[in-house]
Amino acid sequence: MNKNFMIMTALFVAAFFSATIQAEDVPTQTSVDGVKITADAEYNGILIDATKEVSIYYGGKLKSGYLKSDTAIDGVTYKAASLIKLFGDGKVWSGRIKTQVMIGGIPFKADTDISFFVSGKVSAGEVLSGAAPGDKNLILPRDLVASFSEDGSTISFFSTGEPYRILDFTVAGAVTVYFDKVAGVYRVQGGNNGIPKIVATLPVALDSFGRPSKVEVVIAPANSLLTTQFGADESYAESWQIKGRLTLNGQDLGYNPTLYIKDMAIVKFRVTEAVNINGALIKAGSFLLFDSVGKVYIPQP
Repeated sequence: MNKNFMIMTALFVAAFFSATIQAEDVPTQTSVDGVKITADAEYNGILIDATKEVSIYYGGKLKSGYLKSDTAIDGVTYKAASLIKLFGDGKVWSGRIKTQVMIGGIPFKADTDISFFVSGKVSAGEVLSGAAPGDKNLILPRDLVASFSEDGSTISFFSTGEPYRILDFTVAGAVTVYFDKVAGVYRVQGGNNGIPKIVATLPVALDSFGRPSKVEVVIAPANSLLTTQFGADESYAESWQIKGRLTLNGQDLGYNPTLYIKDMAIVKFRVTEAVNINGALIKAGSFLLFDSVGKVYIPQP
């Protein structure tokens, strides 16, 4: 048996018995952190650096430590001197990958952190530009940090760079997409608007034939928030929280209203502060509707 492994095991057992003395004081604690080992030690083929502290689960299993050398675990090579975290069953919880790796058909960038669910599915990692998760319509326009739901139904992306285009939306920072099982494609669920954008039009007058002869255009600032409602029962397809004060058709809708859009037209909105519309004081949080010529009316209870 490997001598270093015996040393580490003995230290784990000793630490375990020491920790159980105080177990009643910390009933929710499942591990001991800050354990010092006297020599580099191996645990199930993972060589741990003795110069840095490790954490162990009660019972002596390794929870986390720094790798002494590049280490391959379940087909993934983790970088030397990086922190590796393990679940109680010994499977990798998180670590820093040394080289590009393909997991579940998705390429993850070299020298970046990756984490997993207990099931072994990836929970977060940096995905390479051009990747197409699920081999569907979603194609990444750049390298993006991603977090995944365990069932694969949603993916959230984050970027600190310039606005980028994804699934017909230009977004900045964070965006979440979901898989529409009925349509068999990914759609944007919500995110931060990346650039000023026309999100809706509002008719404000009718011609002699009863058709709208003039419209107002609503432009969402770059920091507006988008939520989509594809396939939902609601009477709209998107909602936009507009940042700042908004006036439409001469009517003040207050600060930061949320507009509900279908086919580029506003169908209703929600005020986030009390406003006076048509002589009536509207409470914050109320939903109001637009008629066919852009006049606000208050739905009766």
